[in-house]
Amino acid sequence: MSLVIGKINLELKFKKRVTELFANLENISNKNYAVKQSDRLLELVHRYFRYVLKNGQPYIGDIRLTQSGFLKSDFKRGFIKISGEQYLSVQKLQFIWKDKTSIFLQV
Repeated sequence: MSLVIGKINLELKFKKRVTELFANLENISNKNYAVKQSDRLLELVHRYFRYVLKNGQPYIGDIRLTQSGFLKSDFKRGFIKISGEQYLSVQKLQFIWKDKTSIFLQV
């Protein structure tokens, strides 16, 4: 029973953190990227931005990613299935990540 209550408590805390992350964000849908914005960055970063960003493209303000796959927690054990969610905000420069997997048990 306490395991169920713990899971519910963690889920509620996670949802609260995601809500706080995206609360009161500025509407940036009318802002566009200009190549000159990256001129003062390190050359490597500037070249990367020139490669991946198009001049005039809308800003990306927040992102939600989902992922799934397998994780090997130990050389002696097999792979276990995992899934995760990531929430990112460029305005507040922070992210939240949640992973779901079976419990790691010592055998």
